[in-house]
This record gives sequence, structure tokens and C-alpha cells, in this order.
Amino acid sequence: MKVRCDNPNATGYANYGGRGIKVCDRWRTSFAAFLADMGPKPSPKHSIDRIDNDRGYERGNCRWATPKEQRRNSRTFVMTPERLTDLRLHVANGGSVFAWTKKNAVAKSTAYAAIS
Repeated sequence: MKVRCDNPNATGYANYGGRGIKVCDRWRTSFAAFLADMGPKPSPKHSIDRIDNDRGYERGNCRWATPKEQRRNSRTFVMTPERLTDLRLHVANGGSVFAWTKKNAVAKSTAYAAIS
């Protein structure tokens, strides 16, 4: 995460550091702090994922996720008509967008953009 956010020569830099994504100072300076906040990696299949793709790597915005969860949380995630209908019904029945995004592993920004 440090390389993709800090090194302009890194693959993918344009999608991270190039658009303002940063690693918080707490994690940048202390692996022990990172480990205390995130806990150990649950399995070799898991990697770090930002819940809100418009925010940086920081406590409260990161989780360990499987590749499937990461794909659903990408900026290229496609909000299909079926997903949009499900989201609208959920909200119409008193549910929150936040709850729907957590259940469906979708970025809040994606869901809000789809219904606005």
C-alpha cells in the first residue's frame, strides 16, 4: 500500500497516490500500529481493502477482504439493474444505504451515486 500510494513509478500509482490516496501516519510509521488496528491476515487469500475507495488507508476504512469482496468494492464495480432495484427496495422499506453496502460489499460512494 505504501508503494502504490508513494511511488510515482509504481504500477497502479495513478489509481492510488496519483488521485490523493494516502497511508495514514500511524500505519506509515509503525507496523505494530497497523497490526494492532487490522489484526493478522485471516488467510493467504485475503488482502487489505479500503471500504470507501475515495478515502485512504486508515483505521476504520480498511478490512481484510477476499478477491471476490475486493472486486465488488472496486471503482469499476457495475451497478446492474438488479442490484439497483434491490438497493432502491431496501431504502424504500426503511433500510439504510450503509447497511445495504455492508451486506453487498459495495462502496458507499457507488451506492449513493446510483440512487442520486
